[in-house]
Amino acid sequence: MSNHRARVAALAVVGLLAAVLAAGLVACAAPKPNLVTIHDLQFDPGSMTAAKGTTVTWINNDEAAHTITTDDFGTKGAPLGQFSSDPLNPGDSFTHTFDTTGEFKYHCTIHPYIKGTIIVK
Repeated sequence: MSNHRARVAALAVVGLLAAVLAAGLVACAAPKPNLVTIHDLQFDPGSMTAAKGTTVTWINNDEAAHTITTDDFGTKGAPLGQFSSDPLNPGDSFTHTFDTTGEFKYHCTIHPYIKGTIIVK
């Protein structure tokens, strides 16, 4: 193979690898469904809509511990679907499967001003 053809083939391989890597980076940057991250003292996204039977995962990417607790947790006569996590240290996660429809407002018991909502249809 001539020197010119070898360079063209090498450039084609480099271009193909760059395209594959770029596609992987775009895929990694896309938000993951049914995932709520905790960072900068907020839930992200703050509101999410999910289908009945969906499992939602919260992951603490913040520097402080947080909880995920429905606003009506422990209230007599509260609707089904209440949940509360133990304190999540940075890097910890919590999952909950939503078996009933409704609007589930939740907060961090350590930082009550951090709030979120899961709407289950």
